[in-house]
Amino acid sequence: MLKTKLLLLSILISGTYGHSQEIALPDSATLLNVQEVIELFKAKHHIQFSYDVEQMQQTFIPINGNTLSFGSFKKSLKDISIDLEKDQENNYLVVQSQKNNEYCIKIIDNLSGSPVPNTTIYKDTQLLGITDYAGRAILDVQPGSLLTYHYTGYTPFSQIVNISQECNTIILQDAVQNLDEVVLKSYLTRGLVKNKNSSLSLNTKKLAILPGLVEPDVFQSLQLIPGINSPQEDPASLHIRGGTPDQNLLLWDGIKIYQNSHFFNQITSFNPNITKKVEVFRSGTSVRYGDRVSGVINMKSDDDLFDDFKVGTGVNLLSADAYVKIPISKKIGIMIAGRRSLTDIYQSFTFNALSSKVFKNARLEGIQSPEDETSLRYNFADWNAKLIYKPNDDNRYTISFIDIRNNLNNNNTGINNSEPFEVQELLEQRNYGVSFTWLREKEYFTTKKFQFFLSNYDSVYAFNFLPENEDGANLRSFRGNQVTELGYDLSYDIPLNNKHSLLVGNQLQTTVTADGNFDVFSFNNQNFIDSSVAAQEGRVNLIAYLEHRYDTDNLLLSSGVRTEFNNLVGLLFEPRIYASLKASESLRLTASLERKNQSFSQINNPQIEPVFYNILPSANQFWSIQFDGENGGSNFLTQKSNQLTLGALYNKKGWTAELEGYYKNIDDTTPLNDSFITSLYRIEQRSVITSGKVTRYGFDFLLKKRIKNYRAWLSYTLAMNTAQFPDIQELPFPEAFDQRHRFNISQTYSYDRFEFALGWTFGSGLPLTPIINGTPEEIASLRSNNQIYSERLPVYHRLDFSSIYQIKTNGLWNAKAGFSIRNLYNRKRGLQESYAIGVNDSSAFFLNSSTNESLRLTADFVFRISF
Repeated sequence: MLKTKLLLLSILISGTYGHSQEIALPDSATLLNVQEVIELFKAKHHIQFSYDVEQMQQTFIPINGNTLSFGSFKKSLKDISIDLEKDQENNYLVVQSQKNNEYCIKIIDNLSGSPVPNTTIYKDTQLLGITDYAGRAILDVQPGSLLTYHYTGYTPFSQIVNISQECNTIILQDAVQNLDEVVLKSYLTRGLVKNKNSSLSLNTKKLAILPGLVEPDVFQSLQLIPGINSPQEDPASLHIRGGTPDQNLLLWDGIKIYQNSHFFNQITSFNPNITKKVEVFRSGTSVRYGDRVSGVINMKSDDDLFDDFKVGTGVNLLSADAYVKIPISKKIGIMIAGRRSLTDIYQSFTFNALSSKVFKNARLEGIQSPEDETSLRYNFADWNAKLIYKPNDDNRYTISFIDIRNNLNNNNTGINNSEPFEVQELLEQRNYGVSFTWLREKEYFTTKKFQFFLSNYDSVYAFNFLPENEDGANLRSFRGNQVTELGYDLSYDIPLNNKHSLLVGNQLQTTVTADGNFDVFSFNNQNFIDSSVAAQEGRVNLIAYLEHRYDTDNLLLSSGVRTEFNNLVGLLFEPRIYASLKASESLRLTASLERKNQSFSQINNPQIEPVFYNILPSANQFWSIQFDGENGGSNFLTQKSNQLTLGALYNKKGWTAELEGYYKNIDDTTPLNDSFITSLYRIEQRSVITSGKVTRYGFDFLLKKRIKNYRAWLSYTLAMNTAQFPDIQELPFPEAFDQRHRFNISQTYSYDRFEFALGWTFGSGLPLTPIINGTPEEIASLRSNNQIYSERLPVYHRLDFSSIYQIKTNGLWNAKAGFSIRNLYNRKRGLQESYAIGVNDSSAFFLNSSTNESLRLTADFVFRISF
């Protein structure tokens, strides 16, 4: 009995002694390496330790509280397979197992719970592995090691390895935007976020599979969003709530973009594999953005250039691409990326399907000879480079470069009405730009941003129609268009308190345009010459903007004004206000009222065409300052748009429903981007073009449901786009792209390493003018009877499918393979009528129409690897 009491007393004293030996820990410390803790115990309690210094510097324990007892220290070491063996009084031997353990981790997203593949895992600067398709990795690592998890768009996360028989789940926090700014995570699917300020954020790295897409094409992905579509079925031609593509502001790292497509609007010219974030405004646009009356698409390239050396490459049936990210030091990183078509090496069935849509089978309509030959040489490329210098946590300097190129050399020979002919086409398009950005930001302090950009767009088109018969019709055309723009943006984002903040800034933009055309048409020994000397116009915009933001948990109220002085049109004001109210836990209401101006647009400059051979529509598109007189009239105009939006978003128990209505009224606009009206002007030889107004209104509806790995959503858009130009027709008429109804239902499903997507799209037919022979007399009759765009093409619908398989890897590299099919049931339909100027046998001009057809069944395949 006495021995038992003495033993219990010894244990009690030992425990008391262990707990009484406490040390104070550094403020706000959450983890310390073992050597740091050992040194604290040595200094405070004169406890001696024998250990491997290098090992203990790389071994960590978690910290809870401001103090640590010796007993808790011993327990923490035990949890990571380290024993303290008492050598003698107050002298301990630190014994760590030299055997590594298999450590399983699974990385998931903080809100959606979706796995995060391709997450890189580091121990100090050593790359240990990369998570697979399911966000999992098995690591051979020693307990107590400090691992850090990196993935673009998430905040890096560090964790101490413990002894566990189960797979540890790691939750990464989204760093693209603060959580209090997010209204809805996974707006349609993973990687698409609805923000509190009404914008949508797209992250191509996180984006789940979408119908018809084997890779996340930026603009084609956006077309699944209600209110954003392409009535012409061109992926890169976006109409945002009735606006035309040239009415959208496109930015890449602050560089203004004028050429946003490859293959004549069939492919987006922005590499999705280096795109970090795409921010889209359908309404509620910040005063920071101007010069366009429709939407804003602000794209930013990757900036994870400091973490590790990364390489990625891929190939599909149209192009191959590669990128490399090099951390030169902890403060400097560089990225180089390139994508180039394979069309001049191998013309796949995907290329042939797109070519058929672009150049149309009807292009050689009436040419029925086996001797016809086509030699189509086309290629595209885009190149990117980025340098980031980060001298400290508060400052960041960035230089970004982009170069977009398209080249066409097309030669056709054939027979028309027993007459041999040859056609030669040459088109070269290029848009390159560079930006410099200095960002100084620190939490709770004013954020300063200075950005300078230069953008240059150049397009040259040449067309020769050469009949073998010297007395036949001969046509030569040349088109040229150039835009050079440079400017800067200096802004201060000033936090006044927890609820109020101010955005103050000024911008300078200088734009110079040059364009010219030359047409020579010879027929029946008569020459028709139409030319204009290259005209240059300069525009200087001085801009100041101010925005006040009131932000609480339940209410966001943003109000501001953008003031612009333009040397061509004078002083312009753009007041804007946006409100978002959290009416309940499930319901949010939004409203916006905004004024926008635009004096720089894309116009259609029609040219004479052979009746049976349609010239590429993109060859007739010119960027120009808007005017109301033909051939560079001096009366410059600015489109003035007033916009109102009201909406509601409901989200509960996995169900999401959104309804948003809008109304837009645009004054002082001209119909110069409409091929029918501009061709009409040429035939009637008008010297003056008068302005008019456009009204656009409608609503967008979305319903979405997610059940585990299955997602489904449907969207419906009603849109009414009406133009009123009294000098063309007495009554208002639909705009050329007026698609009244559009419906989409899509679904995605993931199983094991597979992802599947299926989507069906329905759209009402676009309007057309019922031309029979196109003579000036017939057109005059159509106008007097208010028949411009009075009929419509048939309804349009298609079914798209795509699938991706994630290939199992060893954890240090990842790969995937996938395929997609667009227009699965190969439905053929006319999408839009286009109009051009022709010459008949009597040497009289007339208006010729042709139907642009839908894309037929088109398949694509991709293989991609990254490490």
